[in-house]
Amino acid sequence: MATQAISEEYTLESNDIDCLAMARKIAPLARQHEAFAEENGRLHDDVVSAFQESGLYSINTPPAYGGSCPSPRIQCEAIIELAKADASAGWCFMVSTGFNWQVGRDFGTEAMRAAFADRSRHVAGSFIPAFFARAVDGGYIVSGESSFNSNVYRSGYKVALALVPDPTNPADIAKGEVPAIRAMLVPEEDCQIVENWDVIGLRGTGSNNVKLTEVFVPEAFAIDIIAHVNRKPAEFDEPIYRLPYVPWTGFHTAAVVIGIAERALDSFVTHTTSKIMLTNKLQSQATIPATRAAIAEAATMVRTAKAHLLFTADEAWEICLANRDFTLEEEAHLQMAAYQTTEMSVAAIQKIFASCGAAAISRKLPIEKLLRDALTGQQHISVSADRSKSTISRRLLGLPRESNQPFD
Repeated sequence: MATQAISEEYTLESNDIDCLAMARKIAPLARQHEAFAEENGRLHDDVVSAFQESGLYSINTPPAYGGSCPSPRIQCEAIIELAKADASAGWCFMVSTGFNWQVGRDFGTEAMRAAFADRSRHVAGSFIPAFFARAVDGGYIVSGESSFNSNVYRSGYKVALALVPDPTNPADIAKGEVPAIRAMLVPEEDCQIVENWDVIGLRGTGSNNVKLTEVFVPEAFAIDIIAHVNRKPAEFDEPIYRLPYVPWTGFHTAAVVIGIAERALDSFVTHTTSKIMLTNKLQSQATIPATRAAIAEAATMVRTAKAHLLFTADEAWEICLANRDFTLEEEAHLQMAAYQTTEMSVAAIQKIFASCGAAAISRKLPIEKLLRDALTGQQHISVSADRSKSTISRRLLGLPRESNQPFD
């Protein structure tokens, strides 16, 4: 598809973006270039251009900077639609809107003006505190290398988390102390992409390493991440920024895996109706009772997962609109939804994979790729089983957050 055609079809002048409608419009393009993303470790340029020119990469940017902040339900539905077409495209959209959310929520006017100046250039980065910084006059000097920088190509700014040791009072790691952590916005021209993304799933996300070497970051482009995590709803004009920091990330991750599961279910139904089995007297696999049961069970699991996520999204949005604090129990409900719906979606895909028999391992079917993508998504810390259970139980028991732990 030519660049001009992309512009004509996808570009919106207004910042009032119909997020879900635009996702549905771009989804066929993402599906068309799915194989390219899988083989090349990055989204096709036409897909990136469609995202950038449509305004989808400005979701969760403050309206004052040309963005749009739709409800959690709409955002999750848009992610599901894109991930159903291509898991990597859904993931890239999810990650960049997540970084928009953090920048719009926590950074100051000067940083936002720079990061959101060009609506066609999205924000990328990583939440792994892999950089080290030293304070200098007017800012910090930063060096290091971080991994898992999804959608790293053609981004305008990248978020980098840096440890800032205090030479006069070093943290005692043995006692559980950590140095100060700063989230920093760094322009693309100061970043070196290290192309090492070689994984089993979500291969098209381009989640390479980013290296910084003695890069100066102005004070206005750095925030104390721990201090910002627990800011109160009343501090934000836009309701979307009132969502709790950690569960919201998990919500977006879960939406990607649900989209993958919907695609797997559709593929399963199509495959079983066309597959003729010698062991079934040359009848369709769809006539086998065990296959029918598997379809019913998988469909129920996928639909239940989606309903749970969207129901909880609506509950959270009502709290945001009311401009009140989330209770610890309500935060637990959010994390429950992110973790449980991811787990159920992966289980549905595993059931589908097993029911397809030997055909599931063929690259002619998308089932094996969908399972790899879903299992990879499930490894993300925002929905991982151990961390989620710890977070849920801590909130239900009313226990305080861990000190110096921004993502508890």
